[in-house]
Amino acid sequence: MGVALYMYARREAAVLGLFLLACQARATPATMRRVEASGACVAPFAQCVDVVTVPVPTPKHGEALIEVMASSVNPSDRDTVEGGGCANGCGADISGKVVACPGCTRLKVGDAVWALGSPAYADYAVVSESYTGLKPSSLDFLPAGTVPEVGLTSWLSLKRTAAKFPAPLPPGSPWPAAKCPLRTVN
Repeated sequence: MGVALYMYARREAAVLGLFLLACQARATPATMRRVEASGACVAPFAQCVDVVTVPVPTPKHGEALIEVMASSVNPSDRDTVEGGGCANGCGADISGKVVACPGCTRLKVGDAVWALGSPAYADYAVVSESYTGLKPSSLDFLPAGTVPEVGLTSWLSLKRTAAKFPAPLPPGSPWPAAKCPLRTVN
């Protein structure tokens, strides 16, 4: 009886293990949902912003395809819609998981990340590895999805008004140093 129970438990554990492995290795779908605007418009945006189905983008060398878990709305997102800059998708703050990253040196498939990229209001987004950082393990995806743009804005404001220059970006930042020049405020 003991051997039969042991063999049954072992078989069930193997089946469960294969099921979990299959769930982790699921294929990226061919299409995704994305929020985009049909052109410049004014609030309340109901006439020009819509959810559309589009092909999932393919990352190039040095880019990560991120399954978006969370994002947020910033004042700049409203400005982008009003200015007509949302035709290929809206939003900038991303937190999610890397599902593909050809040629990336820091990131690997499965990494939990935060990034500045567009479209953030989508199921998937392609972002340059240099704009992507590993999400702190102390943050869940929802709060991490509110940090990249407002965090960069706040950090640069502090650096520009109180730091000795040149001051480096903090380690793990989802912002490329080359794209964030530090200037003093006169």
